[in-house]
Amino acid sequence: MRILLAVQRFWPAVGGAERFFFEMATRLAGEGHGVAVYTTDARDLGSFDTPGAARIPPEAPAACGGATVRRFRTLRFPRHRSLFTFVSSLPARGVGWLAPPPALVAPGLFRALLRPARFDAVMAGVFPFTAIPYFALKGAR
Repeated sequence: MRILLAVQRFWPAVGGAERFFFEMATRLAGEGHGVAVYTTDARDLGSFDTPGAARIPPEAPAACGGATVRRFRTLRFPRHRSLFTFVSSLPARGVGWLAPPPALVAPGLFRALLRPARFDAVMAGVFPFTAIPYFALKGAR
């Protein structure tokens, strides 16, 4: 089976979701499934909205325990957190839940998730980064 895992951060970043998706990727690949991980270059939560925050370098391993890892660059704006705090407070349907701070902005990741899937299964997470499962669901067949 071809499986896509989409998560806001992935190994070598440290955290609960990062560890969970790492375990899923290595175990599924170990069972012979074709596993791809789509993630960002964020090293920690500050990477999403803090200028100059650490990123995982492009030369980081593109494979992990048999799974292929594809990293997408996160974008930051001046007053990023303030802007997305305001956007998340708007009453417009479908806007607020897409942008809770710290807001994840990774256009390349979102575009990749919207492309016609070549995967048999997609697993996406994690709250509060609801944009990842939103775009994964939109792109699923």
